[in-house]
Amino acid sequence: MKSFTVKTICILASAFGISHVSAQGLGVYGSYWDPNEGGDVMGIGLHLRGGEELLYYEIRATYFEDISEDTGRETNDFEVIPVDIGLGLQHDITERVNLYGGGGLSYYFLDSQIGSFDDEVGYYFQVGSNLELNESFGLFAEAVFRRVEGTVDSGLSDLDNLDEIDIDENIQIDLDGLALIFGVTYNW
Repeated sequence: MKSFTVKTICILASAFGISHVSAQGLGVYGSYWDPNEGGDVMGIGLHLRGGEELLYYEIRATYFEDISEDTGRETNDFEVIPVDIGLGLQHDITERVNLYGGGGLSYYFLDSQIGSFDDEVGYYFQVGSNLELNESFGLFAEAVFRRVEGTVDSGLSDLDNLDEIDIDENIQIDLDGLALIFGVTYNW
């Protein structure tokens, strides 16, 4: 829990520290993610978005509390917090509807109760649409494909009495997968 609190403070400080860059809106959203390994999971997030007529940028952070699948009696809570920085192209379809697509880099904060994880770098691609409800508020929906792989140090190398057993200390995990995002934006 302590690592989650420290990471959350760092993410929010970064987001608010760069908000003086001509951001046009702040979004709050829910996300459904189905990574290749682990179970499908719901998360929550924040994003800042800005740009010009054709080009946009965004900075977002999403918190997924537990992407591990229950495998019987033992469960392993596995938290993932991707922080994304991206660019893309956007086009106004009507006065109130905007379509966009782009991609960017992600830094994944990974934390687990069992084993130790290194934070990882990945990338993502997205397509989405905004619906402006009035001058200040809007709705948005996105499909985001995330690409990241990680390494878990199982911690089994510390068992000295198992010399005759071949144990792989590092286990690769594949967190590639599609995420669906639905949210509300406040524009200024």
